[in-house]
Amino acid sequence: MQDADDIKKVAYHSPMARNNEFGLREEEGCRYVVVGALQTPIYSLLRCSTVETLCFIVKLINRCVVTYSNVPNNDLVKLKLHLKDEEEVDVWSSYSLWELYRGATQIVMPDLLQCLHMGLEKYLLDVAEKQPKDASFIMDFLLKVSKSVSLTAIVASIVTAYPERFHKQALVLFRTIEFFRYDSMRCQMESYHGHFMGLDMMHNKKVAEERIKSNALPHRKHSLEDICVNYQYVRTELTEEESREQVDEIYHILDTHYANLANRTLPEQDVLQTLLCRIDRRKHAPKVHEQEGQILIDLRPQIPEDVKKRNEDVLRQITEETRYDNLYLWANKKFRKEEVSCCGEYDKDLNKVCLDLEGVFKRLSSGKVQSPMEDNIPFTTAGVLIRDEVERLTEEQLENCRQLVEYQMENLPQEPMILDGIESCVHALPNLIRKFPQNKKRYSDYLTTILRNRCPLGEYKRICDYAIETIHEGNLWIEERALMNQLLSEYIAENDMTDIESNEIVLELLPYTIEDAAIEEQMLAIIPYTRKIPAPITL
Repeated sequence: MQDADDIKKVAYHSPMARNNEFGLREEEGCRYVVVGALQTPIYSLLRCSTVETLCFIVKLINRCVVTYSNVPNNDLVKLKLHLKDEEEVDVWSSYSLWELYRGATQIVMPDLLQCLHMGLEKYLLDVAEKQPKDASFIMDFLLKVSKSVSLTAIVASIVTAYPERFHKQALVLFRTIEFFRYDSMRCQMESYHGHFMGLDMMHNKKVAEERIKSNALPHRKHSLEDICVNYQYVRTELTEEESREQVDEIYHILDTHYANLANRTLPEQDVLQTLLCRIDRRKHAPKVHEQEGQILIDLRPQIPEDVKKRNEDVLRQITEETRYDNLYLWANKKFRKEEVSCCGEYDKDLNKVCLDLEGVFKRLSSGKVQSPMEDNIPFTTAGVLIRDEVERLTEEQLENCRQLVEYQMENLPQEPMILDGIESCVHALPNLIRKFPQNKKRYSDYLTTILRNRCPLGEYKRICDYAIETIHEGNLWIEERALMNQLLSEYIAENDMTDIESNEIVLELLPYTIEDAAIEEQMLAIIPYTRKIPAPITL
């Protein structure tokens, strides 16, 4: 059994509205359910008015990041970008800014800024492929005038896609060690961008298709760290002398980083020394072996034993922090009836699902939230278990899930969002009505509350559609005719039936069966505006 106070501790928290923090107006036109390169006109403008659009982007992003730097408790740090001839540029930096061009995964960021960065990256990838000299000029321009690491990250993406063409820009990036860390994190998070593309296709097919294509680009699997290592082992389009000079310059950069470790805290020293050992060919003890007919080289970086031990302790901590990520993925995929075999043992072991649901709930109740997505795991999972596995749940498991669903339905956020667990909880209500008939009026009232909310979730659906779908998919008109008649009558009584959208919601609620024709005729008699009604079907 779960205490109501404990459930309250893990109640839904709506994401922070970030537009105002970046100096952007909080308007519907700046919010997109699907972020992508084609969501704004930036990509097209860059193609027809390159210079003017580039200047606009840089000016806008610089102003936004400077505005955000003045927000209390922001996550920014100021890093130095070392250009040629000892010229230095200060850039405001954080991982959340670095990943803007790929789409925010860890922290809510303005949709508009994500789309602008994606459009710029798409344009630069096009230019880098066909006109590398022009791309090199633009990249140098961005490195020199940008005050935000978000634009630096786009330069890093182009370098990663075409390392043989932009080695000069690569060396500039290598001189700031934090960029290695940011881009390695970006590379690790790439798999997250494809998890919910099915939903995105419903929202905006054109933008989603371009995003899927972008996600599949081969350089997404590589990072600045990979590029730096490859430069030391593989000669690109440079001459032998130029390649030697490049490697010497890399060693000089790495030696500078080694020398600066003393200025860091011990945990930072461990992280950075491990990073440098992975990158530095001089610290490798390569071993060649064959696997499935392929020759593989294990670089075997030689990391000091004391550092290695502390790293293992940190790894155990990280494993603990991310232990419920697969449960989040399983619950969302199962709700959408997608293949869940990729989600580990959850598909075969219902007890594992319930045990981890209890575990993540306890962690959230104690206030130890490890990631933004964890807030939604209990409600999404509980709703899915009741909808799909109610007969397999023990009495205690069912009771725990019921309490989570009821709490979510009685404490709905002011701004519901996709994947916040509400849709899953609503779809659990038919089985709760069946299992707890003494509470059926309460569950019907939950459906009525959802019906009142016409807030759109982009092009996905409205909140009220959760209830409409649940009523029909849960066969409530067949099993609970009197309850549904009461719900429908109450909805009609409390709404203005001269309103077209109210009429449409009523029509969508009506049961389309021959035996319900009388109900349909009665309702239509009081509805002045109607759409074409689908033909009845026989059950």
